[in-house]
Amino acid sequence: MGKLVDEFNAYREQMNEKILAADNKVLKRIYSIDTLAYQDGALSAKV
Repeated sequence: MGKLVDEFNAYREQMNEKILAADNKVLKRIYSIDTLAYQDGALSAKV
């Protein structure tokens, strides 16, 4: 199962690089918002 996860992560990293290299403003904004949401203090840690 570890190999499958490693393959997925490698593919995901490769595709993220391609997406960001495409210079698509909308997708870059989505990635930015997602990144900011997971910074300390941006959202409550309570579930």
